[in-house]
Amino acid sequence: MGGIYLPPMIQVLQALILFAVFCSLVCEVRYVSRKRLCIIFFILQPLCSFLLAVTIYDIAEVPEYSIAQDSVRAYAIVLISLLFSTYIAYRNRNVMKRDYVEQEKRPAIFLCKTLILLVITLLLGELCYYLVDTFFPQVVWENEQYLDLYQSLVPFPLFFANICIFGPIAEELVFRYALQGGIKRKPWNVIFASLIFGLLHTGFHPEIIVYAVLGLCYGIAYEKTQDINVPICMHIANNVFSTIF
Repeated sequence: MGGIYLPPMIQVLQALILFAVFCSLVCEVRYVSRKRLCIIFFILQPLCSFLLAVTIYDIAEVPEYSIAQDSVRAYAIVLISLLFSTYIAYRNRNVMKRDYVEQEKRPAIFLCKTLILLVITLLLGELCYYLVDTFFPQVVWENEQYLDLYQSLVPFPLFFANICIFGPIAEELVFRYALQGGIKRKPWNVIFASLIFGLLHTGFHPEIIVYAVLGLCYGIAYEKTQDINVPICMHIANNVFSTIF
């Protein structure tokens, strides 16, 4: 497993570059509440991800490392991340309720619209996977391997709740509602939010193409519907599909 994961110091360098880009974008965000949401997320979430990455890197690079011992450490980090995501979802529950009431009062139309957009997103995602594999034949899908080992360290219900439910809700509230919705300039608001979304998931790696395109799909869905629940449902469904299949 050696060599699969980037050393923590490289991740720190990537995080610093990402943070600098993020800070410049936050200056463009209107409304104090949205700025605050972005800042809190981009301080705590990368910290949890970095600590978990250090744990996974230790196991990947040192086979004799005690996985049981690090499972406890991973368990604690994931719990903190899950609580953080849950807190974001709870604090912004009125945003989700308001958007649904204002934009769509008929569940059937909301469901059909979300399913159509989800199918398009899944097809584009698969196309991006194919293109990356074609043009970067030696690429290692680091994020997928990272998630596989992450899943092996914690109970599946905890992994599922974090990756497939509360994580997507928190990310859409931050990237689409706060960051994209807070930047005036269009279509740059969608593009910037999508690129940051990709960078946060993969760093500077060919995988960013896939995640940036997924972020672009979620962003366009939010821009067209003005209902944050649409990209939230799309994101949840995509992560559930990826986890199961």
